[in-house]
Amino acid sequence: MLLSEPVRAWFESAFPEGPTPGQELAWPLISAGENVLLVAPTGTGKTLAAFLAVLDRLFRERDAGTLAPGLRCVYVSPLRSLNYDIERNLAAPLEGIARRLELERSPIKVGVRTGDTSAYERRKLRDDPPHVLITTPESLSLLLSQAAWQPHWQGVEHLIVDEVHALAPTKRGADLAVSLERLAAQASRDPRRIGLSATTRAEPAVVRFLAGASRDCRVIVAPPPPGTPPPRFDVESLIRPGEAPHRGLSYRRLLRRLRALIDSQRTTVVFANTRALAEKVTHDLRSGRTRVSTSAAVPPGGRPARVGLRESEAPAEPAQHPDSPGGSSSRTRTLTLRRIREGEAPAEPPSHPGPPGASPSREGDASADDLVIAAHHSALDVQRRRAIESGLRSGTVRAVVTSTSLELGVDIGTADLAVQIGLPGGVSRCVQRVGRSGHRRGAASRGILLAATPAELIGAAVTAKAARDGRLEPLRVPSASLDVVCQQLVGMACAGEQSVEAAFELLRRAGPMAGLTRADFDACLAFLAGELGAPAGAYESEPGAAPRWTSPRIWRRNGWFGLRSGRVSRWFRLNVGTIVSEESVRVVADGRAVGTLEAAYAERLAPGDRFVLDGRSLEVRRLEGSVVHARVSGGEPSLPRWTSDRQSLSSELAAELAGLRAEAAMRLDRDGAAALAEWLADGFALDRRSAAVIVELVEAQERYSEVPSASGLLVEESPAPDGIGLAYAFHVPLHRSACEAMARATGARLGRRFGRNLTLAVADLGWSIHLPEGARLSADEIATLVNLDRLDEDVLEGLDRGELPARRFRSIAATALMVLRNPEPGRRVRVGGMNWVSSRLYPLVQAACPDHPLLRQTRREVLEDFLDVPAAARWLASRPAVRFRGLPGISPFAAAWIEPGTPEALQFESPGDALRRLHARLTAAAKGAVP
Repeated sequence: MLLSEPVRAWFESAFPEGPTPGQELAWPLISAGENVLLVAPTGTGKTLAAFLAVLDRLFRERDAGTLAPGLRCVYVSPLRSLNYDIERNLAAPLEGIARRLELERSPIKVGVRTGDTSAYERRKLRDDPPHVLITTPESLSLLLSQAAWQPHWQGVEHLIVDEVHALAPTKRGADLAVSLERLAAQASRDPRRIGLSATTRAEPAVVRFLAGASRDCRVIVAPPPPGTPPPRFDVESLIRPGEAPHRGLSYRRLLRRLRALIDSQRTTVVFANTRALAEKVTHDLRSGRTRVSTSAAVPPGGRPARVGLRESEAPAEPAQHPDSPGGSSSRTRTLTLRRIREGEAPAEPPSHPGPPGASPSREGDASADDLVIAAHHSALDVQRRRAIESGLRSGTVRAVVTSTSLELGVDIGTADLAVQIGLPGGVSRCVQRVGRSGHRRGAASRGILLAATPAELIGAAVTAKAARDGRLEPLRVPSASLDVVCQQLVGMACAGEQSVEAAFELLRRAGPMAGLTRADFDACLAFLAGELGAPAGAYESEPGAAPRWTSPRIWRRNGWFGLRSGRVSRWFRLNVGTIVSEESVRVVADGRAVGTLEAAYAERLAPGDRFVLDGRSLEVRRLEGSVVHARVSGGEPSLPRWTSDRQSLSSELAAELAGLRAEAAMRLDRDGAAALAEWLADGFALDRRSAAVIVELVEAQERYSEVPSASGLLVEESPAPDGIGLAYAFHVPLHRSACEAMARATGARLGRRFGRNLTLAVADLGWSIHLPEGARLSADEIATLVNLDRLDEDVLEGLDRGELPARRFRSIAATALMVLRNPEPGRRVRVGGMNWVSSRLYPLVQAACPDHPLLRQTRREVLEDFLDVPAAARWLASRPAVRFRGLPGISPFAAAWIEPGTPEALQFESPGDALRRLHARLTAAAKGAVP
């Protein structure tokens, strides 16, 4: 261990077991000044692996008398909650080392700068910056745009990026990568970079994301500490052999199983795939006469230890749980979860600053009912989320139901079990979620995947097996996102006049921007400077009015560019970042802030309506501007809708699932049902009942149609569910994004042929198309529908008949600052007010400047990110075999995988043609003829 004596002494006293493998491997390289990407299991002290070598360097300078004030290390994570955890957890080593040096307080200062930081604290940080700054990507970009912060970056020597796997595949990560280059350009020496990740493959693109396009970086893939059992990934079926899927029955079984699991563990984290499902499950677990123990089984030795920087380690003398041997009571107490009535609501802390009428409250101020089972997701008030996280650490929260907000490294203590409702979508996400449990020395992470349908069961079996085998999906890092380029250029201009050449070279030093062409860069500058046919900015003066142009964001001349006016700087501060969500309104229940609802949902609410938020039924009292005032109420609430929720399989899992279905069919035909069930149980660690459910689905598909091959195409023709026309189900071995690309191209080709509107439904492993009445396909025509000819053009045509490109443009225009999500104070966006960007601004930009950089970015994202045209093209290039079956009804596989997809209408028929066809039909009907 290369640490100095006081730092080493503190560590040995705090962690007598010694360093984890990740720490042992990382400290020498960080101390030697190398760029490092550390990949290590969750709960093995990655944060301390990064920070302790940095702190050691600062304490050495203090001993030598050379420690000066000023910024030395910047830590960036994607979560504000994680940042506050880091600040709290850094206090232990800083105070402990200071005591060993006989100092009253640590000479090393730590500060946090996020969107929650008050104006007073922001001024303090600017005027007297700490040695260690903890921040988010958005706040870092904001600080880099402020001239007053420029001198502070000169002394930065280390940049720590946490949760690399969550940032690298996103625009947010691309934005951060550019910010890191901007910071490095202002430092006296190139800062060393330290990346931390629990679930990622150390691919070159990920390394470039962290270190930049040209720097060297050492990759450490650390094993778990010796003696750590392997993680457990169990699969359970909520459906039994001989049963048809029944949503109500499966859901009741789900609640019963969750209650049993919660009662058997001290702390349980339940992952639902959407915020709406998390709310429903929380509400229903709390409701009724459900008995959940307030203190469950605790490992011998008492309550699991408080979690600090080394999440897997316990202190030498762990505190005893009151119900453990030797505690104050050995009796297991139970609490009846009553239906929450008016007057029983917990005191809810408001967000900061709170909306009008919201009163302040203390963190953790909640009733016993709420703290037994709680909901946690991004639409809940930030103080409420912190109260829940605190309750998880202390053990007062027995279970939390979350969507994605607890996937990352937020300190939630030592959860005993992670439960996944349905499919997590990918192996990396499965490993990440299960890794949130078992953070005790020698404890295994344990997760249970609960499947409600045979399709979910097969998917869960494939996911769990891949997780056990450690087969993580590769990350796709976005390349040269032009809307991010535009926002960064405005941010640079906010800090002062900039050289065009220097800005281009700086952008290309960032890993995700290495592919940026000079033509695209110049087009972004031209757009921001108002030199294109379309506007540099626009706004809606009043509902329904045509968009009005606003002035350019920057000027450029003679190889330089700068900010057009101080007003643009204010716009940048209010709209920085790449996170674009639907417009939301705040919810205040009985005077306390609860969270937010999407405005499109909220504007349909009326006084007396009930909805669920924070796991409680709330009744609307009135709507005032952008605030919904409600009260806690009984009765059955509706579920809010959050449009950002979308779940699908990774491309790797979709291919494995298709392969499993094909192999199961082969084994069924060759060896019989009993042998297939045994193979499934042994090869995928399933119980016999779950294996029998899968066998029944495969048998049913073989009897009614046939099981698709692992690489081919099966098309099934059947009467449409509404009895009008025919429906065609296309079964392919592709994930949803690739299926959507194929479906759009197929829809465009059918639309050109029939000239009529179609209905499309897309899911993993296939899609369905409902043809208009009288239209029909033959087996020989399938090959002409599914081929590589004009694939990109046909996908775009199919998209243009729907709403997806316009929706994507709305997000891109907001990131590029063409439109403002958050206008200046005094100019409010009306409820539901960003829809004009899709409906009116998008077609105007298309007409005025078809080659606009933001339109090019929209097409690129649609084809390559939201859809996966490259994957579809690769599959088509393999010349898949085509099978065609005519059926009297929908097949079991189509019902299991494709039918649950949400249908969308593709408009190919003009309103005039539709009216003429309707007139002809009505005329024929009046004459007694069939048209």
